[in-house]
Amino acid sequence: MKLIAVNADSGHIDTVRSIGEKNDAADFRLGYKDEDERQIMRILISDDHAQAALDTLQRTLGPDPRARIVVIGVEVALPRRTEDALTREDSAMAINPVRDNREKYPAGCQFPHSRRPLHGRDRHWPDQTLA
Repeated sequence: MKLIAVNADSGHIDTVRSIGEKNDAADFRLGYKDEDERQIMRILISDDHAQAALDTLQRTLGPDPRARIVVIGVEVALPRRTEDALTREDSAMAINPVRDNREKYPAGCQFPHSRRPLHGRDRHWPDQTLA
């Protein structure tokens, strides 16, 4: 994913928003408007669509000498809202039953699969021992 930050006159908001929409942007955000009527616009976009969006932004904002386009690489954007991510989460749950167990018990419980040693009178492994 890429975060494209556009710093330009606020009159370009609709143009930048439509470029994001045409390139399937995951998110579009507006920053505050400064005293020079310039505004930061942020587009979160997949790597597949980033180059097309950048080319269009360059053609559109290129003549404006005050416009700046900054591209920031994003390692992870949470939460993932795609069907692909939901499928991966379901398969991870099937592969990792420990995660499923942790959702059944209250926070702070110790489990037999935990590698953290118990101390004192709690050296046995009860069903639920609060930490």
